[in-house]
Amino acid sequence: MSRAKLVSNVYTYPAIYEIKNRSFFTGSVQFSYVLSTTPNKVETKTVSLYELFTRTDYPTRDSIAERYHMWSQTFWKPESGEAVQALLFEGTSILNIDETYRTETCLKAIKSM
Repeated sequence: MSRAKLVSNVYTYPAIYEIKNRSFFTGSVQFSYVLSTTPNKVETKTVSLYELFTRTDYPTRDSIAERYHMWSQTFWKPESGEAVQALLFEGTSILNIDETYRTETCLKAIKSM
């Protein structure tokens, strides 16, 4: 493994920039409910976001994907080669840059292949 430090200064022209991004969520949600057969007992079920989305029917899934730019997908972690199931959101951010905007990006560790 090699280590390096990269510091870059990026100077931009005043403009409005459109930034496309994709976010991966691997968490879960927890449901609590009471069954009529056991009215004094609260049941709890934990479901991953991936599983929650994949349990819906295809027309609903397609509608959500088109309207909210959201879908479930399995991807491979590059560090471990492990399969990870996630809920993905794709979006666009609008960044309005004026003449005083500056940004600095620092990358402290670069791993060799």
